[in-house]
Amino acid sequence: MIRAKGVEAVAWALAVGAVLASAWEWTRPMPDLRPESGFAVRPVARSRTIDVGAIHRSATVLRDRNPFRVERRPTMVRFGSAEIVPAAEVEVVETPADRPNLVLAGIVGGPPWIVLVEGIPGRESGIILVEGEETYGFRLERVHGDTAVISGLDTTWVLLPKRVWR
Repeated sequence: MIRAKGVEAVAWALAVGAVLASAWEWTRPMPDLRPESGFAVRPVARSRTIDVGAIHRSATVLRDRNPFRVERRPTMVRFGSAEIVPAAEVEVVETPADRPNLVLAGIVGGPPWIVLVEGIPGRESGIILVEGEETYGFRLERVHGDTAVISGLDTTWVLLPKRVWR
């Protein structure tokens, strides 16, 4: 405890010292930097000339390596070309229906609690559910605090309210 107070005292002393040093510098007059005051301005050293050939060579190496492609090789079709190259056949694998991304948009009232859930398949807007109600195959099991439990499609979701954009 004594050591923490000592660290705090040192921190306060440094802060007060910084404020006093700043005030001291602000009260001093600005130096005269006009040419007639004798202050010499040194010219800036001349920079090297740009090697345009080296830039072109580096651009060619970079383009040939395709750093932004996963395959690290050029595409079969150039951008903007009218040439149509047949794409390789892709094997289509059927996957089970994906689970929807449900979002708890809000909880209203209480009791009975009313929740607004977004992300229901086939619905552009959200749906309003009361505890125990079932709509579009989704059932609101319970609401506890800021949590809603929804079941449906062989899955149970525990939803928290979405965060507001800041």
